[in-house]
Amino acid sequence: MARFEIGNKEAEKWNEEDARLIIELMRTNAIDSDKILCLQDATHSVNLYSSGLNYLLDKFPVFEAIKKDIQSIVTARVNAKALTGEFNATASIWRMKQCGEKDESAINHQNNGASFEPPVIRFKPSE
Repeated sequence: MARFEIGNKEAEKWNEEDARLIIELMRTNAIDSDKILCLQDATHSVNLYSSGLNYLLDKFPVFEAIKKDIQSIVTARVNAKALTGEFNATASIWRMKQCGEKDESAINHQNNGASFEPPVIRFKPSE
């Protein structure tokens, strides 16, 4: 039986080319299948577990962009189905936030182009 020294790269299961093929197949599956509604679905579509994907992304961070692509594909699918009434809107919002969407609302207080502080209103408790 072969023995490997600690740190010997021969014992590693995946190289960068393997990782690229796996993660690109995940993206292709996410595009082609309406059944992929989260990153885990895309991961399982290539017979990989989340721990395997995390290992690949830690080892080859260049593929983080493809992971974001997959999350964007899922977000677009969920959003479209929520807007047409096929999916529950509340559950869809929750899913999209899991995929990294942000619900930001900022109020810009300006008066004729000049910023100003909005007045502070204090309510007295009723007696």
